[in-house]
Amino acid sequence: MSVLAHIGHWYHAILYLVPVLIVAGGLWLAGKRMPDEDELDDLDGLDDLEADELRRTRV
Repeated sequence: MSVLAHIGHWYHAILYLVPVLIVAGGLWLAGKRMPDEDELDDLDGLDDLEADELRRTRV
């Protein structure tokens, strides 16, 4: 029963951490989906349509 008595001390920490974890997780996932820098260098000589097609095949 003492665990329930202390929920008032935890809810503000949970309310703070949930959005922080959501944003951090989104940034982490976006970073994992980004191509490596050397892959981006390979796309410099291509026109836009060829580069888009190449990006779609690599994902």
